[in-house]
Amino acid sequence: MKIISFSLRDAQLRQLYDDLFDNCPDAFIQQSTYWAEVIAELGPDIPIFLLACDRDEPIAGLPLYLYKNELGDVLTSVPQAGPLGGIFHRPELTNSMIETCYAFLLKEALTLASYYKCLALSFITNPFCDDLAYYQSHLSPDYLLANFTQSINLNNHFSPDGIVQLPAYSRRSNLSRNLVKCHSSGFRTRISTDAGELDNLYNIHIKRHAELAAAPLDRRLLSNIAMHLIPRDKAFFQIVESDEGVASWGIYIHHKNVLDVLRLNMDSAFAACSPNFLNTEVSLSHARNLGITVYNWQSSPSRTSGVFRYKQQWGAHESNYWYITRLLCPPEYLKNIGLETLKREYHLHFIAPYAAAEDDFRPGHYRKE
Repeated sequence: MKIISFSLRDAQLRQLYDDLFDNCPDAFIQQSTYWAEVIAELGPDIPIFLLACDRDEPIAGLPLYLYKNELGDVLTSVPQAGPLGGIFHRPELTNSMIETCYAFLLKEALTLASYYKCLALSFITNPFCDDLAYYQSHLSPDYLLANFTQSINLNNHFSPDGIVQLPAYSRRSNLSRNLVKCHSSGFRTRISTDAGELDNLYNIHIKRHAELAAAPLDRRLLSNIAMHLIPRDKAFFQIVESDEGVASWGIYIHHKNVLDVLRLNMDSAFAACSPNFLNTEVSLSHARNLGITVYNWQSSPSRTSGVFRYKQQWGAHESNYWYITRLLCPPEYLKNIGLETLKREYHLHFIAPYAAAEDDFRPGHYRKE
C-alpha cells in the first residue's frame, strides 16, 4: 500500500483523486477537491489530499485541512459549515483491504499532524456506513463525540412511477395539512443556477437567521457553491415563489448517491402559507430524478427541536456518526487557553467536544442529546 500526499496545485494527482471520487458513489461532496475550492476563502485552511494506492491504482482517499493559528495549528477533515466524511474508498474493496486503507491513511495523517506540530488531529466518521471501529483501532482517539443525522432512503419513499409515498400523505397530519396549505397558495417552484440571484436569496437567509437568533452561513460559502459546484451539476438552489417574491429557498449539494440539505430558508412574511413544505416536497422529487438514494438532512440542534420534528414527519430516520480527535498536546494546554478562546480562535473547526472543558479537557466520550 502506497500513500500519496498532494495539494490542489498538482493537477495530475488531483485528476487521479477526482477520478477515484467519481467512482465512489457513496462518497460525499465534502470529500472532493471541489469542496476545497468552495471553502478556500473561509480559512485559512490549507488542503492536503491523501491517496491510498494498491499497485499504483488509487483505491481510497482522505481530504485534510491544515488550519493555522498562533495558538497552535490543527489538522482536520472537518472544516467549515456542513462537514461530512473522512476516509472514502472504492465500493468493491474487501473488508480486509478497507481496513488496510484506514490503517495506512490514518498513519500518514498522524505523521503530517506531528510534522506540523498540530494541537490535534480530528475526523468525522461516516453516518451511513459505520467505520468508527477503524478509527478507534488505527488512531486511538482521545475524544469521541456522538452526533446524529436525519436522512431519508428515497428507495423507500417513491413508487415505481415516481410518486412520493409517505404514511402522513394519506391521513390527517401536520404534514398533509401544511402541504394542502402551500399547494393552494399559488406558489411556483423552480431550480436556480443563476449566481446573480444570490444577493436577494442571501438577504432572506440573513433575515430568517436573525429571527431565529442563529448564526448565518458566510455569503462566500454560498457564492462559491454557485461558482464551483453548480456548473459541475453538484448543487442547486430550489426556489418557491409567488408574484410577491421568494417565499422559500434551499441549498442542496450532492454527489452520486447522497444529497445534503445544507440549509432551508423561509421568508417569514410567507410563514402562514408553509412554503418550506413545498420546497422539501419538490426537492425530494428532484433528488430522485438525479438518481439520489440518500436525502440527508444533516443534524438538528436537538431531538426536542422543531427542526428535528420537521424532518421526522417526512419519514426521516436517525443515523449516528462521530467526531473523533487524537490530541497531540497536553490537555492542560487546552484548559489554559480556555473554552471561549477556543471557540473564537478555531471557529468552525473541531478540536474537542465543548463538554470536555468541564472535565479539564481530559480524554473521554461525549454525546449530543
